[in-house]
Amino acid sequence: MNLSVIMAVYKGDDAGQVNLALNSIISQTKAPDEFIVVADGPISKSVKDILIKFSSEKLIKIVWLNDNVGRGQARNTAINFSTGELISIM
Repeated sequence: MNLSVIMAVYKGDDAGQVNLALNSIISQTKAPDEFIVVADGPISKSVKDILIKFSSEKLIKIVWLNDNVGRGQARNTAINFSTGELISIM
C-alpha cells in the first residue's frame, strides 16, 4: 500500500520545528511514498527557505497557497494532491 504523509505550515510556525519535522519524516526507517507539505498562505522567509531546500528531496512535494485557508482546508488540499491509499497527518 502507498503511504502519503501530509503536513500544513503557516506564517506562525517556527522554522526550527518545521525543519525538525521534515527531517523526521525523511529519516524514517520506512519512508512514506510521498510527503506533501502545504504552505498555507504567506509564510515567513525562514520557513519558505526551508521548504525550498527540502523541495529537492524526491519524495517531498510542496503546494503553495496564495491565501491562508486554515489548517483544515490546507490539509484537505494536501489530501487532494496525494496519491497514497493511506494518509498520515504530520
